Amino acid sequence: MTVAEETREARALQLYRAKWIELEEIAPDVWRVPSCSGDGAYTVDYRREECPCKDAEFAPPTRACKHMLCVGILYAVMGRRVD
Repeated sequence: MTVAEETREARALQLYRAKWIELEEIAPDVWRVPSCSGDGAYTVDYRREECPCKDAEFAPPTRACKHMLCVGILYAVMGRRVD
């Protein structure tokens, strides 16, 4: 694992810890995830593994952006699976 990948995962955990209460499911497996900077939110389709953030554009095909990973952490905590 590269340093960049570790950083993405660590940032996802930081985002979850700081903003978990603000995560909002707006449709089945589609979440509104607040930006780390606090200036908006991203719509994450967890089932389709899609996020409109810049980080997702550059994430290798087998890796996800911090917003997607944040939702994954939430699912793990809740014991939930993708419908």
